[in-house]
Amino acid sequence: MPDAVTTIDEFIHRFEPERVRVALLSPNHMGNSDLQWDNGRDLSEDILAIKRVEVIRIDVRQRKKNGLLLADFFDFT
Repeated sequence: MPDAVTTIDEFIHRFEPERVRVALLSPNHMGNSDLQWDNGRDLSEDILAIKRVEVIRIDVRQRKKNGLLLADFFDFT
């Protein structure tokens, strides 16, 4: 699987959405809180460099907090 930056960039080029929202969990699945990747580069900065991308970072240190943040939605009908 390609890295997140490559995957998001290819998704945008292939499907041409109006925008893409990316949620970064902190700490990640390995318990790491920093967003450095691939030779110390900043993951959120590299993702934000892609046009039409919005990034949100979610604090998941407490299991019972912020759990529904991504499940919330608005009904515009």
